[in-house]
Amino acid sequence: MRRVTMKSLNSRTGFRASVAVAGFFAAVNPSVAFAQCSDGTPPPCGVEIRRASDNPAFTPPPPEVRSRSFMVLPFRNIRALAEDEWLVEGSPALLGQALSQWRELTVVPEDRMYPALRRAGLTPGTVMDVEAVKLVARETGGWTVVTGEVMRIGSKLRVSSRAYDAVSGADIARVSAEASSEEEIQGVYAEIAAGILESVGLTASDFDLSSVTTNSLDALKAYSRGLRHYRRAELLQAKDAFLESVGLDSTFAMAYGKLAFTSITSVEDLLDPQNAAYSYLDRAVVLSGNLPERQRHLLQADLSILGGQFQRARELLSALIANDSNDVEALLALAELEVLDGIVVMDGATAVRRGSFNTAARLAKRSLMLDPARREAYSILVAVYQMAAGRGLMRGVVVGFSAEAASLAAHLNRMPSHYFLVLARDTLELLLVSNLQQADRDSMEALQERAAGVYNDWAQRWVGVAPDVALAQLNAAYAYETGEKYDLSLAALSRAESLGVEISFDNLAGRRMIILTKAGRYAEGNQIADSLLEAGDLELMKMVTGGMLEVGAWALNLKVLDGDFEWASSILNGFPGLMREQGLDSAQALDGTIGALCTLPSTEDFVVYRANIVAQRLGAMVDDEMLGRCGVAMIAAALGGSDSGLTRELGLRILEVADSLNGEGRTNEALTLAQVMFRETGDEAITERAREVLQNFLGTDPDNLSVVYQIGRLEFLVDGDLDLAERSFRRFLGEYGEGTGLLPRAAAHRRLGEVLEKKGDIDGARQELETSLELDPDFVPAQQALEKLNEGESDR
Repeated sequence: MRRVTMKSLNSRTGFRASVAVAGFFAAVNPSVAFAQCSDGTPPPCGVEIRRASDNPAFTPPPPEVRSRSFMVLPFRNIRALAEDEWLVEGSPALLGQALSQWRELTVVPEDRMYPALRRAGLTPGTVMDVEAVKLVARETGGWTVVTGEVMRIGSKLRVSSRAYDAVSGADIARVSAEASSEEEIQGVYAEIAAGILESVGLTASDFDLSSVTTNSLDALKAYSRGLRHYRRAELLQAKDAFLESVGLDSTFAMAYGKLAFTSITSVEDLLDPQNAAYSYLDRAVVLSGNLPERQRHLLQADLSILGGQFQRARELLSALIANDSNDVEALLALAELEVLDGIVVMDGATAVRRGSFNTAARLAKRSLMLDPARREAYSILVAVYQMAAGRGLMRGVVVGFSAEAASLAAHLNRMPSHYFLVLARDTLELLLVSNLQQADRDSMEALQERAAGVYNDWAQRWVGVAPDVALAQLNAAYAYETGEKYDLSLAALSRAESLGVEISFDNLAGRRMIILTKAGRYAEGNQIADSLLEAGDLELMKMVTGGMLEVGAWALNLKVLDGDFEWASSILNGFPGLMREQGLDSAQALDGTIGALCTLPSTEDFVVYRANIVAQRLGAMVDDEMLGRCGVAMIAAALGGSDSGLTRELGLRILEVADSLNGEGRTNEALTLAQVMFRETGDEAITERAREVLQNFLGTDPDNLSVVYQIGRLEFLVDGDLDLAERSFRRFLGEYGEGTGLLPRAAAHRRLGEVLEKKGDIDGARQELETSLELDPDFVPAQQALEKLNEGESDR
């Protein structure tokens, strides 16, 4: 019996696409927004796809070249019987794979043909316009077109095919064959392939597909069914189908490959080095020796990623793209790898992250241009811009690692060696957190808001083209949550749950708890927190290893808000010990405690109660060591948003720690922590101590322009020495050059303008604010300050 290989795998919605599953969406109606572009085409909008046929000077290759380049179109199911429908798209896979075994021939990959058919307005399984097919042939290079029909007559299935030259329209071969039973179908396609091959002068006497795939038609049909579920992110159903397929044929390489990716649907799966996905993919690669080189290399790249060998995967995928720049499968795989690959390499004396978010976004966009149906590209774009927008638990912070690990699970389970902040300027920049010069928050927030607009746009496009996909609706819920449209967020979450979320790195009950809490519906949120506690989902170990940190942090805040300090204290007291068990030293363990559980952006009520936890409820655990070693940027974010929960005692202690850190040479960290105080606190003791600390900073490093900037900022915020504020900003602008990191010159001009306005120099203030906007037309704080200045002028 002749055996047949399935060819292109049109979706990679498995673990690598799941990297982006925490992406959020914008706040517009997902059922109608961005479903199509103004010209009626699918998104992305405003993008032209260049085809060979667009070039009037294009000349097809000679006939002898065309005769060996095939494009197998979907066959027609003449009687439209359900039992034969799988052969509409199964026929190109069966026949195309048979033809591609000959090195003298090329066959257009399905993941290149189908997007071209869509762009030409051609529907699989229908009679196709000859001129439109000719355009597709020109675009794809498939000059020998193979069409066909399947028709069941009684108990027999008749398959007829025609191969013709796309340029001249001349027939090359017409071959028909019949199957009396399902077991004979593969032999039919082998016979058809042999007839076509003989017409172009190639002998097919030893033509045999058994060396490359399955001899089980039932296994093949189960695999085909699994692909349909897989492309809709229905991973549980897809996994069942792929399991059935390999159960029917334990040598089916491509079924094992897909089974690997459908076996990772949660954080626990991703972090489990014993997950069956590893053995499934390893089995696929072992069986892949006789597959075409492209398919074999895709499988090897996947195995390299699961093995933590990112560089090897990069080399394999880059080679595939170099060979065919329109290989959507390889483009998406490399885009997802760019998000995953956190290995830090040296660029001269600078540590940089090897995986590039810019490259990930570019590859994802190109994939959508080539094939708008590849919707997993949206998850990549949403993820990278979501991080640049500073959303989620890590607030735009991306981790890096010094070396590759033994597996993807080991890679994700270890402590990072570097932390980067994602900034969206003209491109996506990753800057080492330890090297950032800290400016005022408005500058940072302006950059994040700019990124939020981009990420919301991509998110809405995704839900617009896939409103009936649970994963898209789940991410819509995140988007509405981020946009503070909590009722819409809860509705989208309900839609996702009703559709059946089969892949998520989130606890959906916990997500509902978070949304309710952000909406101020504390009692309802607390009820869910209680149910999670009763179910054991908020045990400390599960928080750390099960992706429950964000849920645990919000539950902790809810319990404190409800007056229940006992559980919160037990968690905060137990966290450092658990971290030490994971191999962290005492300082790192303390960092992890505050960093993981006490720094979520939230309502003012939570800021107050978090301050109370830190100041009053942790007892001996809260000492200067903890405040000094705890991830100073994050505690600043936690306490700096409101002054109502900041006691004089806590404020002075934080400044003492900042002064101590400066004495250790950790000026940037100290400055970050001290900025908690750089607001109008109404407490003169805190203000005076902040001035002393800043002068100590300047004494340690007199040329540190970040300190100079912050001196000016403090004096402005507390209505202090405005002459000193003006001198500080002018010195900064005179010595800082073009500005880098989080201290763009636009921010300094804006602050100087506000100082001059307070001093009564209205013309000077306007000039500085206008200069700020010339440098950065989208800088919202400067826009608002200028509007306020002009309104004040009109009132005078």
